[in-house]
Amino acid sequence: MSTPPTATTTTILRGEEATELARLLSYVEDWLLHTDEFVTGDLARFLDSFWRGPATVDDLIAMLGEFSVLLGRRAREGQVHP
Repeated sequence: MSTPPTATTTTILRGEEATELARLLSYVEDWLLHTDEFVTGDLARFLDSFWRGPATVDDLIAMLGEFSVLLGRRAREGQVHP
């Protein structure tokens, strides 16, 4: 039985994994920024089924952008394991 992650859990990514994940997050963010209202409406209904609180599709898009930039920066600065 595995231990559930906590706030102090550390996950190690190799540099190329972090770079690739940052790139994929950026692609999803970009696609959501350029998609139509039917897609974002469908995503909003999907998120509403389990994502509680004030989060919206716009919040999700912003988080994807922030995480992709942060992860990409950390990968470039060597703050992820090679």
